[in-house]
Amino acid sequence: MSLAVETIGLLRDYRRWALVVVFMGALATGLLLASRSLATGGPDGGPAIALPAIASGGSALVWSASASAPSATQARALAGILSTLSALAWMGFAVAGFSILACYGAQTRRRAAEGAVRRSVGASLRGLFQSMLLEALALAAVGLALGRGAAVALLVLATNAWPVPTAPIHVRGMATALILGIVVTIAAASCYWAVRVQRLTDAEAEPVRLRVPVCQVGASVALLLVAAALTRPTPTVEASSDTNAPSDHTVVLTIDSGIADPASRAAGYASLLRDLSSRPATGALSLASAGAVLGLGTINDVSTECGQCFVGGLIMYWRQFKAVAHAVSSGSFALMHSRLVSGRTFDSADDLSSPRVAVVNRTLAVRYFEGGRGVGRTIFLDGGLSGGYRVVGIVDDAPSWAIGGALQPRETVYVSVFQRPPASAELRVASNAGSMQIIAEAGAAARRALGSHVTVRGVTQTADLQAAQRAAIVWCGLACAVMAVLVLLLALVGTGTTTMAWADAMAWELALRRAVGAGRLHIILLVLSRTAVIGFGGVVAGGYVFAFVLRPVLAASIAGIALPPLGTLAAIVLPPVLLTVLAGTIPGARLAWQAPSAVLR
Repeated sequence: MSLAVETIGLLRDYRRWALVVVFMGALATGLLLASRSLATGGPDGGPAIALPAIASGGSALVWSASASAPSATQARALAGILSTLSALAWMGFAVAGFSILACYGAQTRRRAAEGAVRRSVGASLRGLFQSMLLEALALAAVGLALGRGAAVALLVLATNAWPVPTAPIHVRGMATALILGIVVTIAAASCYWAVRVQRLTDAEAEPVRLRVPVCQVGASVALLLVAAALTRPTPTVEASSDTNAPSDHTVVLTIDSGIADPASRAAGYASLLRDLSSRPATGALSLASAGAVLGLGTINDVSTECGQCFVGGLIMYWRQFKAVAHAVSSGSFALMHSRLVSGRTFDSADDLSSPRVAVVNRTLAVRYFEGGRGVGRTIFLDGGLSGGYRVVGIVDDAPSWAIGGALQPRETVYVSVFQRPPASAELRVASNAGSMQIIAEAGAAARRALGSHVTVRGVTQTADLQAAQRAAIVWCGLACAVMAVLVLLLALVGTGTTTMAWADAMAWELALRRAVGAGRLHIILLVLSRTAVIGFGGVVAGGYVFAFVLRPVLAASIAGIALPPLGTLAAIVLPPVLLTVLAGTIPGARLAWQAPSAVLR
């Protein structure tokens, strides 16, 4: 009972510090729990949120054991992004941990003096340790409870902002969050070390290092740079030299043929395109495997008849590698903004009764055909050196900017939708008529061509599909922005606390300077010059972490992650630097108005 009363007394005496510790613990725990719940809260232990499913092309596009469908690629990319956010939350937790240690460190000398008084009236070291331990456990318990509430609030915000409807996400990872109790206990134990009998005298103040606040500010700057890189405008297509290239405001319908026989399916697809192309209102027309609108295809193993290709000084006649496969019609290349470089693309004669042909992109041709001359050579899709397709054309690269696009190989092979007809396909139609009219006509044409088993779904605009992907990328950026702001807040608390202890350690030196004639402005500039190192060092550290750690990790899932423009960079960097310098200068600058005699006595 007396121990509990003593602990309550300590919390009351140090209530300001206790509130700061609870606040930082709750904030860091909330970030950690929310990020872990998003990354592992799914039914299978995977991500708790998902992107719209992309239909598989079936056996027409899955010809190797290691094949990866577009939906699987996107799911893997999203899991990587959420795992990165979880790792960034651990960074924020580390910032909070150091700030908590700094808070306890700032109390050390005062607690040592009080400990001396309590020891002089008969208190034991064991009693002091028990009261500090109970205090730490109480603060950690309150921080965990409030942190769970913060995690629930962050998850509600995250699910409401996610572009795809998502079921409520339950908080996970409470066992991991118990590390907050370990951090607070270590901080309390450091104070206990200071109140031992042999350290209760007025020992000379030890110099306070400013490396920790530099790392704290660096963490927030790195997160802000990630947020800026993800939320900046991203082009949805590569720039095209064709000024007559169609716009992306076209109608997209996903067609499930319901036909098992490939020959019948191919004939139905050909009939569908003939029907639609004969209508006056129909403009550009494309029938392609699902995911082609976003540039996402099925990843497979392929081989090429390379010729005399030199690899490490050896001649390789046959090359095997992974490539992205799309089944497309002749009009798909224009809608994908992929310009013909040499040869030809597909036509209606490239059907099951014709010799098998393929079109490859420029990267594949340059890397895996002698001299980059792929037209006329053979590419093998069905494993080994069987099932060859003659390359009839080379087109420009059309890399995908969507989530998962960066996980795909740059090499791309296109096959005719009539020679390898996928079970599900994307019908993309541009029309001068209204969207509702072309949707009705396309749906009716699909039923006439493919029969009663066909299913038409996912009717939308191309721009809407792209906007959904863009919204998911921006969501990741906003998540990093929220995390960056909260981590910056934790860093500012830690910086203010550390510099307060630093100012306390520097009080004698500053007072001596005042006593020998130094003015207040001199003292303020001295403090400012030393605390400015924190802001400058934080910018350097944050820029390094972003450029060499975070950007490569995110670029593996999302293409186009780069440093923001100079103006945006300055707008990102200046606020944390100014706030940090201000938080660090105020405690030391106060000494400029303190009488030297009050410190030097």
